[in-house]
Amino acid sequence: GLHLLPTRVSLVPSTNPAMLYRTPIPRPSHRAFSLPSFSLIIPVLLFLLAPPASSQPIQVHIIHRHGARAHLSKSPTSPNDEASSPPLLPAGYDEAKALGAFARARYPNLVTTDLSKYLSLSSNLDRTLVSASAFWSGFLAGENHDFVPTKVFAVEESDTIIRGYANCEYLDGEVSAFLSGSEADSYASSTQARRELFAGRIKEEPSLANWFNVYDKYILFYSYDVTPSGAASGLTKPTAAEMAEITAIADWVETRKYSKDIVGNRAGGALLREISRGFQPAFNKSSTIKMYSVIEYSAHFPTLLGLLAAMGLERQDGFVTGKIPPFASAVVVEISERIVNAPWPNFRLAFYNPLGSGGNGSFEFFSSGISACNSLPVPCRIQDWEATYGPRYIEDSTEYYRECGGGPGGQCTAMNPWLAAFIGAMAGLAILAICALGYRAYQSRKRTGAVMGKRSRSDAYPTGGLGGIGDIGPPPTDDEIEPDGGAYDPARGY
Repeated sequence: GLHLLPTRVSLVPSTNPAMLYRTPIPRPSHRAFSLPSFSLIIPVLLFLLAPPASSQPIQVHIIHRHGARAHLSKSPTSPNDEASSPPLLPAGYDEAKALGAFARARYPNLVTTDLSKYLSLSSNLDRTLVSASAFWSGFLAGENHDFVPTKVFAVEESDTIIRGYANCEYLDGEVSAFLSGSEADSYASSTQARRELFAGRIKEEPSLANWFNVYDKYILFYSYDVTPSGAASGLTKPTAAEMAEITAIADWVETRKYSKDIVGNRAGGALLREISRGFQPAFNKSSTIKMYSVIEYSAHFPTLLGLLAAMGLERQDGFVTGKIPPFASAVVVEISERIVNAPWPNFRLAFYNPLGSGGNGSFEFFSSGISACNSLPVPCRIQDWEATYGPRYIEDSTEYYRECGGGPGGQCTAMNPWLAAFIGAMAGLAILAICALGYRAYQSRKRTGAVMGKRSRSDAYPTGGLGGIGDIGPPPTDDEIEPDGGAYDPARGY
């Protein structure tokens, strides 16, 4: 590489193939503004203009898939329609715990006995809740991990952050349209024979729409020795090549279903906003939001893909967006302070893959899609995050359900416009009828009031109660009656 050389020495190409550069003989200079002073300015300018270097992270967001669980039968078209909520396997607990231990080793400066520095968020499902507990057991080395409370949505249908992909009614139609489109038809034709072969072995339906269920049974059988239910007797594990083929088809389908082109920011925009709220105290000292050092999100693989889609990252083979994230894999957002004195910290994105490096786990930074910091591992500035990702936030549940349809307490569907017009007209007529009846009642009371002005004192004030409201007391005395003989004053009565 290039190195700083002595004063008044320039770099020129060398004719010696063994040398990249040679240094010419220095010549004296008699200029008032000499080269030495200018050469000292250049490094200073480069330092000031270069992207800021990062120190140790002051906060990390770890968005991870739960550990391995028993087979999950999913609806071919609706992300929210899961036939069961299977428990975590013992191996799945160990995977989530290993992720926590990895985070502990990578961020030793964030390990503390002050558990109020940690925040745990999870979907309200057994496999994610147990995975969250396992993560903290690994991160805290088994000490007091049960004292890190995990926050969940009490009503699963209200979860717009962890399971934003599942509660968005709009996505059901988009997924169905994709699976019936020309791209899926073409791919289905090219893989039909192999899909029928693999699906037939375990008695599953071989369509692309149902392929995740085929893949899920095979990956559990291949990696965790969970024999597929309903499989033919004597079923043997697939070879490594066959498992790679089964996985490639699942990757093709699932990463397209949750790509930017189909889900946009709907599946991950609320989570993207939640992350930004979490690091706000790092640069806004007046923020009322609590500053946590580690924020863990125990989630699902569509959560991770939906987050990357909300960031605007394209689906790409060989990239983190092109494969189903394995069990206990994680997208990590590192927040670091700048070395120079400035109000904005930095961030970097990384992916933890427990299957990487021959099964020992790998941790790799990946591009944020922001041109100013695409050269890895150069960190990006938080203001670049806000400028690029801010327009893709989903601010709250109101905006989420406006974009997605439905809402807590039941899914809503679009009403036929003619039916909506009829109901609106009927409601308008009902309002007019109520107004007319109210006006007639008002006129009737007005006439009754005029007659009461001519009644006797005993008629106007009966000694009994009034309609069950209670006794209104005896009639007024003569001193309480107006001199005009009892004319009615609305402000004073008789």
